[in-house]
Amino acid sequence: MNILKVNKLSKYYVIHGGKFEKFKNIFFDVKEDKKFYAISDISFDLNKGEHLGIIGKNGSGKSTLLKTLTGVTHPSNGSFDIKGKIFSILELGLGFNENFSGRENIELSYSLYGVKKENLSDYIKDIIYFSELELFFDRPLRTYSNGMRLRLAFAAAIFSKPDILIIDEALAVGDIDFQKKCFDKINELKKNGTTLIYVSHDINSVKSICTKAILLSEGKLIVLDNADYVCDLYLKKNFKNTNLIRNIKKNVEIESKENVSFEKCKIKRVFLSYDNIETDKFISNQDIFINIHVNFYQNVKPTVGFMIKNKFGLEIFGINSDHLNFDKSFYKNDNIIFKFKLKNYFAPGIYFLNCGIFEKDKNNFLQRNMNNLSFEVFSNRIVKSTKIEGFLDLPVELDCISKK
Repeated sequence: MNILKVNKLSKYYVIHGGKFEKFKNIFFDVKEDKKFYAISDISFDLNKGEHLGIIGKNGSGKSTLLKTLTGVTHPSNGSFDIKGKIFSILELGLGFNENFSGRENIELSYSLYGVKKENLSDYIKDIIYFSELELFFDRPLRTYSNGMRLRLAFAAAIFSKPDILIIDEALAVGDIDFQKKCFDKINELKKNGTTLIYVSHDINSVKSICTKAILLSEGKLIVLDNADYVCDLYLKKNFKNTNLIRNIKKNVEIESKENVSFEKCKIKRVFLSYDNIETDKFISNQDIFINIHVNFYQNVKPTVGFMIKNKFGLEIFGINSDHLNFDKSFYKNDNIIFKFKLKNYFAPGIYFLNCGIFEKDKNNFLQRNMNNLSFEVFSNRIVKSTKIEGFLDLPVELDCISKK
């Protein structure tokens, strides 16, 4: 069931040349060349219980889109339809009164959401407990730090029991412990069926929280797809692969394996090995060899690297040749295998390998090989009553010392 439907939504601001022109625009239509479109012709649907990430560079229209959906600003063209209660955390303190206390702001906000005064006490108890602001709850908001404002805003949002929760970069100002507390609560809300719209520059958090994502660029919706796919496209875009965006706009399918021949070199093959034997299965603490076979078509001084992700798309470990003080040039017709050796400290599970090659010191993306190689790690531990927790299986020693 659609809980949000956005249809050709646009928001523009008029660029005035002076006071007279500003006055003239009150009575006459504004010319197109005087309009700056913060968002332009955006359409998408969101079903109940889905979790949507919105990513893009600064100025791409992310915040304008959210402000339009939450009624902070009115659209210039298009429409949207929301079914259910929506609560947003946009700019910290947006919607709060600086001179009101935390308690008074919560009472005002919740009354606007239809919560009766006699029911407020239970909500406020939960908000105080979660936000840990008991000593400051009756002090004016102007005395709050950014972190304290985040605590108040986030607690107000989650305990309002929204049908749609919107978060715009707010968690970035919180300390690490409170961020974890927030993400745990977000996951709890997701399990209970809350629809989420989440904006962040933290690609890992978008991948772990969201089921699908939107990539915005210059106010336009470039692509809407599953979160892993869209986040990978965003990373490629940042490496100035201009053909990528051009192809997406033409609805040309981009293969995830992406073995395209580029001008200066080509990743011919990627494979894993141990003890000179090619394999995709490894035991804990074994050496893993990552082999990247590259053909060079021109003279290049390359940076070669890889990234290992888990099945949820979280980046576990990555490194490139610059980190290893590798400084070597290659020439036309060179046929090279770059061989990385790393100790297998990964916890048991399935992992995916991405690798890429860049022109050194130029931030010039030459080729990237995405998610077309996976491998599995098995534990060599005999104990089966418990499992290794987390992403890594680090070597640990235990001793027992008797004290007299």
